Amino acid sequence: MKIIDHHVHLNSDPKIGFCLDWRTVSHRLDHYELDGAIIFSTPNVSYSNKNPYLGVNRMILQASKDDKRLIPFSFIHPFYDETANFEKEHEQFKGFKLHQRARHLEYSYGQLHKSKVAEFIISTNKPVFFHTGYREGARIKDLSYVAENRKSHLVFSHSGDLIDSDLRLVKKYENVYIDVSPLVTMIERNFFVELPRRSTELRILNISNILNYLAKLFGKKRIIWGSDSPWCDNLIEEGYRKEVDVGKYMLEEGFCTNIFNEL
Repeated sequence: MKIIDHHVHLNSDPKIGFCLDWRTVSHRLDHYELDGAIIFSTPNVSYSNKNPYLGVNRMILQASKDDKRLIPFSFIHPFYDETANFEKEHEQFKGFKLHQRARHLEYSYGQLHKSKVAEFIISTNKPVFFHTGYREGARIKDLSYVAENRKSHLVFSHSGDLIDSDLRLVKKYENVYIDVSPLVTMIERNFFVELPRRSTELRILNISNILNYLAKLFGKKRIIWGSDSPWCDNLIEEGYRKEVDVGKYMLEEGFCTNIFNEL
């Protein structure tokens, strides 16, 4: 594979209303000449008991069987997932995704040391993706102890909201990767953290400035591309096309466009 979309959510999201199915993703892979996509659930799901993502995870797994280019990741809740169920299911997935701000499923990354499920997945050799942002409990700094004590490849999504102190805190850990999804969307919607917490190199936010800044900290091979579809599709005009343009630019510039080549 040359280029894969590392950040695609399948299923409908009852909080936001966005929805994406695997057939649409397959069509996009053809249309944009992409080699694959990592797929996982939307964060917000309807649930009434333990294992909130169990049904969607099984749908994700089936989609990956229907189209071999789709790479299944298991969406994990570290405190609501039952250990016995998880240990039975996890081997079929290529990696894991955590999001600590799903509706009615909130927790702090600082609590992960209390979770047997989280400890187990982080101890595997499979990549683990974390939603990160500016809110306390969701920041990269809240995961620095994980990076220090575990060897699995940890992927911090959304560029860690470009909080300079957080990024510098974890740059020394070679198992840490930065997922820039959805780069164009976050620039156009002014979603990145306010200037006082960004590097002075990022007074002007554009694609080349952000990528150059991150590459100085982590090296190009630890910066990966993803679209964060269906968010990019719904938040800006022609969002997916614009995010794919970033991915193809990153391919030309030598960034990581397939994490599995780097593992």
